[in-house]
Amino acid sequence: TLFVPKSRKVKFEATCVFEDLTNLPYVSGLYFIKWKIKNGSSGTSAKSTVKDHVVTWQSQFRTDVTMVIGKDGVLQPCELVILVKQVVNAGKSSEDVGMVSINLAEFAASPSSSRRYLLQESRVNSILRLTVNMKLLKGGKSTVY
Repeated sequence: TLFVPKSRKVKFEATCVFEDLTNLPYVSGLYFIKWKIKNGSSGTSAKSTVKDHVVTWQSQFRTDVTMVIGKDGVLQPCELVILVKQVVNAGKSSEDVGMVSINLAEFAASPSSSRRYLLQESRVNSILRLTVNMKLLKGGKSTVY
């Protein structure tokens, strides 16, 4: 992606809202999310507690994402990796609960989309609900859709 012409680069403002984590088999604990966009930014959500087997965050982040339009006219994948973590040892460390990997290019055609994802690499069958909003900042609109 170093030598891609500007005409094939598209810039979006991505807003992701971490809604909640449901079907958690635990009744207590402190949880947070670490996220990273491949070749891009990263961050951490606020910590939240379990209530009735659900962790509710309503935490959001906003970042600019540059994607490349392939020679076939389709956006190349842009991976967002989300790690759900539990605080352990009285806040001294954290333990992975599970992860979700999503392709932000799939959200480019719709202004706002809410989806549920089953945690991967996890011992629990919990579901992460998140909303992704993609706003085109720079690039050809006709090539994205």
